[in-house]
Order: sequence, then structure tokens, then C-alpha cells
Amino acid sequence: MADNSNQFEEDLFLETLVEKDERKLALVLQRISQCRKDIILWAFEKGVHMTTKTMKILKEIGADINAKNTFGNTALILATLENKIDIVRRLLNIGAEVDACNSLENTALVLAAKNNHSECISLLIEHGADVNRKYSNRKPCALFLDEHNITFPLMLVVKHNNLESTRLLLANGAAVNAKDNLGKTALMIAAELNHVECMRVLIDYSACVNEKDKYGTTAFMIDVAHGHTETAKVLIEYNADLEATDAEGRTALMFAATDDLVECLEVIIDQGANVDTKDNSGKTALVYAAERNQVKNIRRLLDHGADVNVVVDCGMTAIMFAADGNHYESINELGKHGADINAKDDDGKTALMFAAQNNHVESINALMHQSAKIDAKDNSGNTALMLAAQNDKVKSIHVLIARGADVNARNGDDDAALIFAADQGFEECVYTLVDSGADINATNDYNQTPITCLPDSSSGYKIYAMLTIMGAKDVNYEHLMSLKYTVGDDKKNRTKAKLNELKTKHMFGLKYQARQCLYQTCLKNKRVYRNAIESLMKDGTLPGNPTFERFVMFKMSSDISEIETIITDTF
Repeated sequence: MADNSNQFEEDLFLETLVEKDERKLALVLQRISQCRKDIILWAFEKGVHMTTKTMKILKEIGADINAKNTFGNTALILATLENKIDIVRRLLNIGAEVDACNSLENTALVLAAKNNHSECISLLIEHGADVNRKYSNRKPCALFLDEHNITFPLMLVVKHNNLESTRLLLANGAAVNAKDNLGKTALMIAAELNHVECMRVLIDYSACVNEKDKYGTTAFMIDVAHGHTETAKVLIEYNADLEATDAEGRTALMFAATDDLVECLEVIIDQGANVDTKDNSGKTALVYAAERNQVKNIRRLLDHGADVNVVVDCGMTAIMFAADGNHYESINELGKHGADINAKDDDGKTALMFAAQNNHVESINALMHQSAKIDAKDNSGNTALMLAAQNDKVKSIHVLIARGADVNARNGDDDAALIFAADQGFEECVYTLVDSGADINATNDYNQTPITCLPDSSSGYKIYAMLTIMGAKDVNYEHLMSLKYTVGDDKKNRTKAKLNELKTKHMFGLKYQARQCLYQTCLKNKRVYRNAIESLMKDGTLPGNPTFERFVMFKMSSDISEIETIITDTF
């Protein structure tokens, strides 16, 4: 109604409604009904609420009581959204379509349920609203969906814990076991939100206690996962299946074991649940508890006979999961109950190896306190120290060496921890291993040594410099020169000459000879070089000043920088 005459008609209509002059209103209605059929909707949107009599007259002379606005909302839907009970009643009494849908395919009843408008719900049902009408699955409908993906009026009122409307919908035929797009029922929603009374009402109307959603989860599992002990007990009263499993094979007991839900866990165990049931990957409740560091749950499960050494499909045990997550409290609890500290998984890894490769120092100490075998080997022959070196876990290396790990142990390819660290250019790992007596000339089955597997990087050059000073062999600098094929032969020869000159200086320098002698003596006697030097400095055999300490530990920056400068000038 864009033209001025229509605007005049509308203004006159609103003015007449306000004046309540019925004779004048009749004349205005006669004129305006000819030019706008949605006059009832239009008036409502303007905030003018007509009497039943006025609306009847409008309807009789051609006004469309079910007219829709841009969003597809009728006057009834808008009145319901605003919880205008009297207007809803008037519209219904003059024949408004109770199940009219808006553009999102939502009816007045669905929206009343969503907004918890109990009186509107009652009125709409009284006038025959479809109690099982659900949301459209079209994308725009997502605007109305919450985290439960609720699609039925019954589920919406259960969410609000509205007992009156729940009973009313059920009494008028609402499908108690209807499912939303995720396969959830109203009972599952009540369980999730801990609505005990709603749950009892639903069960009284034959809600299926052991129904599963699309993930295989039951209402009982949902209760337990949320720590709702009271509603869990209600479901047990109605024969909830304690051994039911979801799509991953998990039971309610596993959900309880995963989190700090001791009360729920005890309720389930007291009802006779099997504590050693396995999920699809072979995990038991105990494994879940160990994985999440739930020490109280571990203790209770073990007290009720759970298998402390149960093996999952990949061969891991509960103590391995605890070590992998640095759950040293769980390690201690499992150890007290007889866990096999040195058990191996399918790859031959022990709990100590999982701790070492993740830098979990507390777990390493906890396992060593329980007599873990420090030099145990996996299927490839790798020890915990080697795995720490491969993963640049310096703290693990320090702790393992301090506890007696063999720094020169070899795997199936004759690799040593130092070769792994050098190959990755892990400077601090290399320094720590060398200081602790690692053989700088160790050779694997592929004829590689720490110095011949160094990467072309700044860290590789620094490690090369240190290992060279300590006497590592690189025949005619073959590996060093292979790092850069683009460097010309003349430049390479000049570099070799400079390095030889530097080596000669070190060879004939008395202090360098003394340092090398100390180092080689420690190696031959299988002494940790760092410890030997610290001991000699402590008893006064060697000077205790910082400068001398840096020199004797091959940490003099001038020593290393000389070689680094030569290499950098070349590359």
C-alpha cells in the first residue's frame, strides 16, 4: 500500500479502532478490506489489538486471517511468540489455522514449546494443534536449534523442565519415543539436564529406557557421563541396561571411570556391572581411568577386582597409558596393585619408553622407583634413551643417564642414541650425551657415525665443530664437503687446509693434549666424562674456575667458533 490514498485508509482505520466508534469503524472496514487482505496481521504488527468482533467482521468481508508476512509468520504465530494469550484465543476462536507454518516450517505450537509458553501450548492443543510437528531440517532452521538439536514440542518442554506441558503433550498423543536428528529422545534430554521429575513422567508414558541415539548412547550413559547420580538411580529402578554399549563399545562404567565421577562409578559397580568389559579397541574402565589420571577411580576398580594388567588391542596396558600422559600418581597406584612395570606393547615398548619419548620426568622417576628396566629394548632394539634422543627430550636424557642408562647401547641397526640426536641436529641432546660418555665415533650398520650423519644446518655445523674438537673422525672431511655440492673444489681444498692447520695446533698444544687424554681415559673406563671432571674439580685435582671448566668440557666458545667460522666462510 505504497500510494497516499492507501496510507490515508490505514491511518483512518487505526484512528477509528482507537476511538472505538463502531458505526464509523464499519464504514472504514468496508473501504479498507477492498485494498488489503492482510489487515489483521498488519494491525497486529502495528501494535493494535482488535476485538473478536472486529476480527470477525474483517474476516466476513474478505480479510485473510492466515495472511503471512515476509518471514511467513501469521498473526497467530506472532501472538504466540509474544505470549499474547487473549489474542491467541481470539484468533483461534475465529478460525485461525492452528498448524500454519512460517518460512522455517515452524508452527505456533513448536514456537510456544520452544519459548516455554505453557498457556499458549494448552490453547493450541485444545484447538487441535499437531503435537508431533517437528522442525524442518532445512538449513535456516538451524537458527532455532540449540545444542540438543531438539525437533519436537515434547523435547522442547522437557528441556525447560515444564512438567505441566510435558503431561499435556503426552496426554494428547505426543510420541514419547520420537527421535531428533541425532537420534535423541525426550528421555535422553531429561537425563542430560538432570530433570528427574520429567524423566519419571516420560517413563510413566512408556518411554523406552534403553533406547539408543545415532551414536549408540543410552539415557543411562548420558546420565553417568554428566555425573547425574540421582537420575541414574531412577533409570536403574526402571531396569536400565548397565552393560549396554555405544558405537565405540563403551559402557556407562567407562564413562564414569573417565572423569571424577566416583559416586556414579560406585553405584554402577554396586549394581553388579562387569569391571573388565572391553570396548571396541580393547580398553576397560581401568584403562580409561589411567588414561585420564583418575586415581580414585583406579583404586575403586582395582578394589573390585579389575585386571591391573589388562591388554588393549595394540598391546598397551593401563600403566603405559598413564606413562604416556605423565600421570605419575596413577603409575604409583597401579604399581601398588601389581601392575607389570616392564610389560611391552605390540611394538615392544614399555611404560618407561612412553614416558621417555614424551619428556615425562616425573613418570620416569615413578617407574624407576618401581624397578623399571632402564635398558629394555623395543622390537627395533631401541631403548628409552634412544627414543628420548630421537624426540629431542633432553630432560628425559638427563634423568635416564643419572639413573644408569647405557649411553652407548645399540639397536638392531647398530644405531646409538648419539647417532639419532646428531642425525636430527639436536644440539643439546648431543652435548648431553657426549658429556655423559657417548662414543663420538660409534658406527652403525650403514657405516654412519654421529659426525657423518649431521644435517646441513647451523645446528649441524655447531655439532660438527664440537665433535671435531673432541676427536670425531671425518676422513678427509668427506661428510662435511658432501653437505654442499655447489661449492667448488678450490674452496673445499682451502677449507680442508684451514681445518688441518687448526687440528695441528690442537694436537701439539699441551692443554689440548691434556684435555683429550682426560676424555679418552673416561671413555675407556666407561666413566661419565661430566661426572669425572666435576669430581676432579671438587677434590681440587683440577682447577675449579669457570673458564677452565668450559675448556675442559669442550665448551669454550673460541674453540668451537674457530671451526664454525671456517665452515661458514665456505658454505
